[in-house]
Amino acid sequence: MVRSAEVAIWVVTIPVAVALVVTYTGVAAAVVTPSQLPGGPTVGIGASVALVVIAVVTTQYWRARSWRAMGRSVGLEPTGRNPLGRSDLEGVVDDRPIRVSTYSTSGGGSGSSDRYTTVTTELDHPVEWTAMLASQLGVTGDTVDVGEAETNLSDLESIVSVTVDDYVVRGDLPAETARALLTPRVRDALDRVYTPVSVGDVERTITDAVLDSASDNGGVGHAVASGLLDAAQDGDEGPTTEVTHRDEGTPVDAADLRRRTEAVVAVTIAVELADERA
Repeated sequence: MVRSAEVAIWVVTIPVAVALVVTYTGVAAAVVTPSQLPGGPTVGIGASVALVVIAVVTTQYWRARSWRAMGRSVGLEPTGRNPLGRSDLEGVVDDRPIRVSTYSTSGGGSGSSDRYTTVTTELDHPVEWTAMLASQLGVTGDTVDVGEAETNLSDLESIVSVTVDDYVVRGDLPAETARALLTPRVRDALDRVYTPVSVGDVERTITDAVLDSASDNGGVGHAVASGLLDAAQDGDEGPTTEVTHRDEGTPVDAADLRRRTEAVVAVTIAVELADERA
């Protein structure tokens, strides 16, 4: 509904703004001259700019309003009061504290950027391993490319990869624990999202494993990888305290946001049960 309204705004705004510029600058003098219009070119161009600004502000307002309404429909409230921005959403879902955030990444020289949405919750108690769960093996990928080096995850001794039916768990955890994570609820939740759910900082776990592989194998490619990965390390390692789902873009509706929160909640419950049994 909101996106349809946005399209309607720009379908009206752009032609009107262009028409104002064209007529007030005399380009359309064969049809209507600037002297026949109130004010001068400055007035016409100013009016067209004002129309575009109003359209941008209105669009941002509707997006922010839709974001807040979507969060409230699943029990989450905005943490900020910016009427034109997407504040983080926080609340409790299935007795779990949930935080939903959005952020953008720079596209570098291209000038473009990508927006991501993360859904995060805290574990009741930390665990001493990390994991990444997905519904298809291809989602998580089989290789890691760093600099001039390509490392197959199956070659990393510290990384466990367990596949059950169409589901995969990767990380530095026991294979038995990995299998225990794939409960029926988790499988159903993973089928409804398009990217993995992470338990802890899995990227750092893989980074450490690649560094170990680089130091063991040597060579120019691995030396480059080692240097780049060493530079990427920041902060101190610690026990895993969070479960996170990240995907590109923002949820399109409340059902989409609910699927993402369910994936995080389902995995969190499975992690805590598996850790208790270990």
